[in-house]
Amino acid sequence: MNFRRFSFEQVERECDKRKTIIGYSRKLRPRIKGGETQFFQTILNFPHHRGVIRIYVAEKKALSLLSRAEQIPAKIGGIETDVVAIGEVNALTSPPPGPGTGRLSSLMVGCSIGHKDITAGSMGRIVLKDGEPRILSNNHVLANVNQGIPGDKIYQPGPLDVREGIGVELSEVYECGVLDEFVPIVAKGNLVDAALAIPTKRSWFSRTTVGGSSLSPLTDIEEPEIGAICEKHGRTTGRTSLKLLDDAAVIQVGFGPDDVREFVDQLMFQAADGNGAGIAGGDSGSLVYRSGSDGMVRNVGLIFAGSSTVALANKMANVVAAFSSPLSLDTPFFGEAVGDGEEEMLYEGVRVVKTIVIDPKSRRASELRVFIPERVEAGSVFDVSGNLLDAVDGTPLANRFIVVNGLSATTNDRGQFLIRLTAPTGVDLWDIVAEFAGD
Repeated sequence: MNFRRFSFEQVERECDKRKTIIGYSRKLRPRIKGGETQFFQTILNFPHHRGVIRIYVAEKKALSLLSRAEQIPAKIGGIETDVVAIGEVNALTSPPPGPGTGRLSSLMVGCSIGHKDITAGSMGRIVLKDGEPRILSNNHVLANVNQGIPGDKIYQPGPLDVREGIGVELSEVYECGVLDEFVPIVAKGNLVDAALAIPTKRSWFSRTTVGGSSLSPLTDIEEPEIGAICEKHGRTTGRTSLKLLDDAAVIQVGFGPDDVREFVDQLMFQAADGNGAGIAGGDSGSLVYRSGSDGMVRNVGLIFAGSSTVALANKMANVVAAFSSPLSLDTPFFGEAVGDGEEEMLYEGVRVVKTIVIDPKSRRASELRVFIPERVEAGSVFDVSGNLLDAVDGTPLANRFIVVNGLSATTNDRGQFLIRLTAPTGVDLWDIVAEFAGD
């Protein structure tokens, strides 16, 4: 192979000439055959591959059906090409029903969410911008592809899942935030499809997914190697395992009739079991993450588009750097102090973290949060007027709950419950939330 004659600018020019090409990889990649990456073993069993130029098309056609101008060269700059059919790639709109469509008392990874004028997408996670919490998802989920205006209402679940119509004013009970800012999606060279919303309630954050999995601590970013298995949790398909095919994809993505926009430096996945893409409409905005051998869960990317065979995600490193202020992934979730007064205790053998959040202006206690990091035995009784929570500002909190089959009798199927109490004098409302983390 004569690398001296090769550059990716040559690849770009060749691809621009042919309408049948919808993308390529900006790195030399192993061939894909039968959905499998074709690595070969060298000495010391170190995995390696014969680098080829990977060209993406919606579908492969016989040479007899292509004009000479449409045919893809066998080599570019002396490097062999590998033509891979991935289907038509579009932003993940038109969502079918899914497990993450319900209304929740706290914002969870993968829950249904959306701008007032869209159908529904997925919440990625909570991030910090200038020290303040923000909801992270796609531009086309929170800002309706550049059409949103800061201050626009964001609903949970997304408008489609409320079933009161798209673009109509919904009850305030569904409001979870307002649009803050978005990264504009332009014709070429997009790194991210991302936007932020300001949550309307600071107590609405959870690191737990809609499916009940606990993600901790989610403060680091990982850029996995080709073939790595990652996870995502979205509104429509829930939790799925994805295998990384490409970490430098340049792809043409459809956002509607005659509206195609180029994205660069993208992650491309397929379902880990080889059966399709592992995503569907409504999964836009889903967080892609990876669990390490050290037990840590790390951010990988943000799903935004796909086809019947592949899923596309923005790299998380590109996402956090794309806004007016860099984003922090060190986020205040339940069980972590947002203000003053975190206390960890054992109550009847169960580890409990109690956090009293202090309003920075009034210095009054504005929230009480209770986090139970593990499931407890069925039949356990907690009395929140006694040793569990004690009294706040001298006012006892008198409520009880009983755990049945590992969940509270007042929980939903995700093991989460919300108790609303009349607050002590000077405070409008206490939100007491406990979560049972785990599968």
